[in-house]
Amino acid sequence: MKFGVLLPHFGRLGTPERVLSAARAAEQAGFHSVWVRDHLVYEPHGFEDQDPTFLEPFTTLAAVAAAAPAVTLGTAVIIPFRHPLVTAQSYLTLAAFARAGVMAGIGAGRFDHEFTAVGLRARARFTMTEEFAEILRLAFTSDRFNYEGRHFRIPEIWLTPRPRVPIPILMGGQTEGALRRAARCDGWLASRQTYATFTARLRRFREMREEAGRQDPPLVAMVALASIGDTSEEARRLLDVPAIIAEANRSPYLLRPPSGAFERFEDLAGMILAGTAAEICEGSDRFAALGVGHLIFDFRQDFAGMEKQMARLGREVLPRYRR
Repeated sequence: MKFGVLLPHFGRLGTPERVLSAARAAEQAGFHSVWVRDHLVYEPHGFEDQDPTFLEPFTTLAAVAAAAPAVTLGTAVIIPFRHPLVTAQSYLTLAAFARAGVMAGIGAGRFDHEFTAVGLRARARFTMTEEFAEILRLAFTSDRFNYEGRHFRIPEIWLTPRPRVPIPILMGGQTEGALRRAARCDGWLASRQTYATFTARLRRFREMREEAGRQDPPLVAMVALASIGDTSEEARRLLDVPAIIAEANRSPYLLRPPSGAFERFEDLAGMILAGTAAEICEGSDRFAALGVGHLIFDFRQDFAGMEKQMARLGREVLPRYRR
């Protein structure tokens, strides 16, 4: 299993200095990858810092490529409110600077207002995302290509530079439609799912992938809220558990526990990886056994202390998974 970390490029602490500091700390701790989110008119979730600051993902990763060249750069996820050719050129340019490669996570997003702001029909974003993925694949793998779709029509063109190593495309999301789109990509990027939810969604993803005729093994990545401490209690104190429970109960996509509602920290297992190093390893092993190849730690509830947390993970957790 490979480990990544979400960079602090949003919220109150979303500054260039903090981003570069975190990227260097991730590199030093031995993380494989660093990841960014994507929003245009950012409205924070209820469980996170409500400051609407948001640093644009491609620009942010370009700076990180110079500051921490040993880490792979990932997007979790890019939303199609940019034209796919502009997005493809951004990925290809980033890949030219990124010595350790790029992973392209994309998804339809969840906020209508971000599409409305740029004159796009929000309800069309799901089929747009499907075409978006197809165009990115052509741009990443073809010397010349054209495309004829419902939303995008592209005459024969070329984009350079060609990537030195392949850029995998992972589709984010939890709905049936998102899983169907992911089945046609190189893999699936899941986020903040309980073990029960993830197990059910992963089974469906694999069924859809077989139906789509994909024989190659998929990449599966998971983003989980994370916190490590000397004790379970210490790690949990760094998290706003009531806010996370409230967010989980608002989600229409998470499978409910037997009680019918999320009520306790234990109900969030998988959505959160928090505890001692041994408990983090236990949770990581559980995801690995299910088929996760990339586990991305999300420290958004303790961005101020994430360098310390990453250093500890680098000493006590990551070495166990190095080959």
